[in-house]
Amino acid sequence: HGLHREPFLGYTSTDFVPRRPRVRMLPCPSPISKSPLGNTALYLVAGRSLESSKPATERLFNDPLASKMGAEYGQTFIETLSAETNVSLDENVTKIALRTRFLDDVIRAHAKPQIVMLGVGGDTRSYRLLNISSSVVWEVDLPSVIEYREEVLGKETPVCSAVHRVGCDLRDRNWEAALFKAGFSPKKSTLWVLEGLLMYMSKKEVDNLLKKVRSLCHGMDSVICGNVLKGDCLTTWYGFYQSWSKFAEKPKSTLNKPLQTLAQAGWRTTMIATFQSLYSHYYLCRGSTTKLLYVPEAKLSDEMLGVVFFVCAAVPDSRELMAYYLLLIWSWFCWLGGVLSRRGPKKQVPEEKSGNKGQSKAEKQKAA
Repeated sequence: HGLHREPFLGYTSTDFVPRRPRVRMLPCPSPISKSPLGNTALYLVAGRSLESSKPATERLFNDPLASKMGAEYGQTFIETLSAETNVSLDENVTKIALRTRFLDDVIRAHAKPQIVMLGVGGDTRSYRLLNISSSVVWEVDLPSVIEYREEVLGKETPVCSAVHRVGCDLRDRNWEAALFKAGFSPKKSTLWVLEGLLMYMSKKEVDNLLKKVRSLCHGMDSVICGNVLKGDCLTTWYGFYQSWSKFAEKPKSTLNKPLQTLAQAGWRTTMIATFQSLYSHYYLCRGSTTKLLYVPEAKLSDEMLGVVFFVCAAVPDSRELMAYYLLLIWSWFCWLGGVLSRRGPKKQVPEEKSGNKGQSKAEKQKAA
């Protein structure tokens, strides 16, 4: 498909896949979870902690606060999940590392005056990404999660200019009211981060959330990024998600055409990637290029389609909006012309003879 030599995608052949070093195990308590974060968030926290424990030359990032967010409980979850499925501990940590590093790079590349993290969970980017030092961050999640974050991270110093924690349920119709109350302004450029969120919402809730976020972007320089499950992964990975649902919430929705879904919500997709392409970029090519390429969905081969799509989309610029509105106006004129043409020509009333002008009805009858 013309994608074999792209530096971001690398080589997709499985003949050359270097073995990653095994992660160092940490002591684990017996219960799987004692945290309000839930096992889905603790799964990510544990993976980030294990990745951060590797030597600096081997890890993709360093998250020193991950261990404080309950990584020991999340590691128990990963161990239990790995024991019941054919996905090893190393593979789970590798996927978490790729997912985290990808979104780290997107946030670095598209840092805005405002950054909103929806479903923040155990994310600690506000305390470790130096590129967002001039940004104000809003961390949005359920009230119980926000209280836990305040308790654990309340005394830590963020690297961004300010952090506002907002407790609300994103499935509520007016959740943005809490965001406005915390000082959010829709007139400023905003980066929206939706990591590990959309797959736990129904298809209708996903559409409503994407449209709601788009309506909160009055500026032309806003970006949204996150990850979604591929359309048939719940079937192809049935055994994995059956084991997953024993300990954590089972995914509710998938997206087989993320570009179309984002377009219907008013977003223009700028980049889409999979685990395979990220693996080639960060491990095989060792990040030889910092440019994130856009891969059209139609050109992705079956070999490159992974379990998860990683997407980044932006608000259409003024030229695209002008073209869109001109197209709407042209369509309206075409519709109006069609309506008028179906009405046909107006019937003409025959003119009266000049001799009968000014005569009364009786005179006209008598003359007839």
